Amino acid sequence: MSGLSADEASLLATFQKRQEGMLERKKKRGFSCVSPWVSEWFVVSTEYIVSFVSRTNGQVQLCVCLSAVTSVEPDVKAGTFRLRYAPQIGKSPCDAAAVELVLKAPNEEDARQWVTAITQAQERRRRDSTFVPFSFVQERLFASQQVNGELRARLAGADAEILQAGKSASQADTKAR
Repeated sequence: MSGLSADEASLLATFQKRQEGMLERKKKRGFSCVSPWVSEWFVVSTEYIVSFVSRTNGQVQLCVCLSAVTSVEPDVKAGTFRLRYAPQIGKSPCDAAAVELVLKAPNEEDARQWVTAITQAQERRRRDSTFVPFSFVQERLFASQQVNGELRARLAGADAEILQAGKSASQADTKAR
């Protein structure tokens, strides 16, 4: 993060902040002799909740847009929480029956952290209506304009030095003849 001020670095860290880790997802139906829970790697980003087979496997198992999430309800005693979302983006949550995911964290504290992370990501998404927060873009644009001005001034100074060096070399060459 070189070249960023402390405030910019803080904004970028907040923007990039995401919760990730192993959770168990309750399968809708399963055989009675097999566990109804499947372990998957989940990531809560600025736009989506995504699950993968594992941390190293890039195969997406599930991808839910945060704007489609209608509720996140903790049941921290069991270390589980329920996430409900509209199955089709562009539809009102009441247009179709919501899909419910039941997720289990390793412990109650982790379950609370997941619920908080999802809730905060939803809030950031509501507050910053685009993928890149406008306030972040404004600050970066202002900083870039300042750097641009400084670089132009340095370039003008370097051009003047090169011109002066060329004149000196030409004068030295003329004297040497």
